[in-house]
Amino acid sequence: MASTYNNLWGIFRILFVMFSLYLLKDVFFRWDGFSYYGTIGEFIPGVALITIIWTLLAFAVSFLTLAGIKVVRWLSIRAGREVQFEHVLIWIILFVSLFSAAWVMKRKMFPFLTTTIEIKLVTVFVVVTASALITRAFSRSAVSICDVLHARITPLVWLFGISFLLSVPLVALNARWQMSDEPSPGEVKIITGQQARPNILLVVFDTLTARDMSLYGYERPTTPFLQKWASKATVFQQLEAENNYTTPTMASMMTGKRLWTHRAFHVHGAGPVNGAVESLPAVLKANGYFNMSFVANAAASASRLGMEKSFDIAPVSSEFSRPASFVGWNFGVLDNFLKRFFLDRIELYDWIVKEDFILDKLIDLFSRNLSETTVAPDITFRKFFDVLDKNPPGPFFAWIQVFPPHYPYLAPAPYRQMFDSSDEMITFKQQKEALYGIFEYIGMEDFPPDVQAAADVLRSRYDEFIRYSDAQFENFIAEFMKTSQSKDTIIVFTSDHGESFEHGYIEHGGEHLYEQVTHLPLIIKHPGQAVGSVINGVVEQIDLPATILDMAGIEAPEWMEGRSLYGLMKGESRPSRPAFSMALENNRRGTDITKGTVAVWENDYKLIYYLELDLSLLFNIKSDPDESVNLIETYPAVAERLKGLIMENVKNINMSYNID
Repeated sequence: MASTYNNLWGIFRILFVMFSLYLLKDVFFRWDGFSYYGTIGEFIPGVALITIIWTLLAFAVSFLTLAGIKVVRWLSIRAGREVQFEHVLIWIILFVSLFSAAWVMKRKMFPFLTTTIEIKLVTVFVVVTASALITRAFSRSAVSICDVLHARITPLVWLFGISFLLSVPLVALNARWQMSDEPSPGEVKIITGQQARPNILLVVFDTLTARDMSLYGYERPTTPFLQKWASKATVFQQLEAENNYTTPTMASMMTGKRLWTHRAFHVHGAGPVNGAVESLPAVLKANGYFNMSFVANAAASASRLGMEKSFDIAPVSSEFSRPASFVGWNFGVLDNFLKRFFLDRIELYDWIVKEDFILDKLIDLFSRNLSETTVAPDITFRKFFDVLDKNPPGPFFAWIQVFPPHYPYLAPAPYRQMFDSSDEMITFKQQKEALYGIFEYIGMEDFPPDVQAAADVLRSRYDEFIRYSDAQFENFIAEFMKTSQSKDTIIVFTSDHGESFEHGYIEHGGEHLYEQVTHLPLIIKHPGQAVGSVINGVVEQIDLPATILDMAGIEAPEWMEGRSLYGLMKGESRPSRPAFSMALENNRRGTDITKGTVAVWENDYKLIYYLELDLSLLFNIKSDPDESVNLIETYPAVAERLKGLIMENVKNINMSYNID
């Protein structure tokens, strides 16, 4: 009797079902999170796309598996001991299972152990041997096991096959067949009878905390050029972010609204409420500005925020990287292909390349181990200059957002190892392994000493990345100052959020709102400005749109909640008011705000309040900028008053949202 598995169809059947069962499990896992910000109708296209790609991958793996089995059989025949197809297939399944178990065990038990090539080879040898021994033990029943399996999976083959066929037309309808990255410039409205307005250049460095900038007093010389450049500009000492990760903060920076107002809580899902019309670029465009967006982070793109129609030029984020591998952290060849075809048409277009999906883990075993960023700022800057060389209509508003110093922290030489000369965590894989290990301790008040030591090394790599980014900005400014447009351009330099390496909290996002993620740089430089100034006191990210409009001579609309900082820059005073930041991603879209974290600043005090836990942390930011001493028992009246501000605002927001 011929073997069931001596042809491509036989191999594909079993692998197709195995792949599909894994995907089915992952679908339920994804839906649990997606349901917080999306509907089932938005989820299904993502399922369809992953179904097609995953099925094609199953076919490719089946082809390679069949080829491998035939090679093994040929070698066994030459050796005088013929091996059946079923034996090889069972060995492959066992090898994959045991190797996966070993990988999981390593992550859980030895998160900071660097796996040398010798350790990897020994592990492979042990797994190969164990798989062979188990296969031999079941050699006599291998054929019958495979025959039973072949019969039992037939209904699943039909079920998953129909799912694949239904997915094809659904995905085709959501593909972006029009591939133009740069929309045709719209008609520029010329405002007559008014003074010529300045160009506005907004430069955002992703994930740059003021806490690690020498400009703001950090002990390492991370920002020497920014320090020099800012000496003839206006420096705001305490800009506080609206949130702790990209999409909500940039939604606030582009609308001038607080997070609980625009409600773009999540990295996926709906953009800010009314973002298409109530935004800074929309107001600028209505007043004659030519708007350009060069944003390397897809989570902050104009299309992600629903503002693409307010921009005349807005290349997709895949244009700002040099892919160095097939699958890489957000910027591999496959990642960029998916962005180009499906970004903003399918919410979970990047499902297959997510770090918590199995493909990323498998590809990581064979992929190139990067030691230098593939998303260099000069790529983004170059795109801007390419457009500027074509003399776009003026005045212009250009929003440039580079990816560094966002993780992975891969500064090239000579910045690599500038602040830590060891060979630890200088590659992408080393940093990823270290983060996986540190993630196991998230939620503690402070990291254990060995975990904090690992976080400190990562912080050194982050600081080196900042130093590299500072040099890139220096080159950018030098080139920009050679252009004719520079003499009429106001430059605003800032960040979207910061990065944490302490307080039991690594990277950004999540529930915490410590100063590491909220304290941001803000530098504003007018053309020809020769005298610098420093402005103390808390200002908010939502103040930026009103400030930009004020500097352009445009009245801010009533729906902007931020206040212009231009008066402060001219030496005027303004009434103080509490500042807020909030992390609300645990709230489902369309419901009251009942979960998350809200921080409030008033005078020298900052209160961080965790809504679900009814937990308050009170700090004096002036005397304790590291937030190391909780004053909740020392000043209970201050804490209660600040908590009352938070609860009153949350109550009012929930009431107004329900009325709307």
